[in-house]
Amino acid sequence: MNDKRINRFLTLAIVALSVMIIVLAALLVQKGSATLANSKEPMPLPMSSNGVVFASEQQVIDEQVAMEEAQKEVMLGAVISANTGVNIRTLPSKEGDIVLSASPHQLVQVTKLRDDGWSFIMYGSRGGYISDEFLVYGLIVKSASGQTEFTEMSLEDAVAGYFRENPDAPSDTFSDIPSTEEEETDNVE
Repeated sequence: MNDKRINRFLTLAIVALSVMIIVLAALLVQKGSATLANSKEPMPLPMSSNGVVFASEQQVIDEQVAMEEAQKEVMLGAVISANTGVNIRTLPSKEGDIVLSASPHQLVQVTKLRDDGWSFIMYGSRGGYISDEFLVYGLIVKSASGQTEFTEMSLEDAVAGYFRENPDAPSDTFSDIPSTEEEETDNVE
């Protein structure tokens, strides 16, 4: 009878120790993942015990990279190259009313290109025309995490890069907007 009690006690002790080990392991894993989540370091690649990434692990990594790439937004952009504020206007000429003044070195989104030396841009939530002489073109890339990067390049390379990254965009996305005189001429019969 005494042996049964000892066996029962040992079994309960083993079960209790096992539960404590599992709880401690869960706490350590939780603390470790919280530390990784709060760190600015990139997550380490999953690896086997010998340091080799298995094909299934690589597939997961590739899928995560593809998801991040799909969630980025690529836009035609420019930086204001003037050392002082530049006027953004209602019309593509110096006769257009001033909508607002853009700060030097400010990043703007270019939405339309004209062949008369003016572009239509978005400056924050407001849009207007600005002379191309004050723009340095490139691509704006906004990641899903909200980070914005600008890469300076020629206008031709920036437009080509935009369409490479946005293959479903209409081919006339940045096409010229007819000038006011052309619109009036087209409407006269």
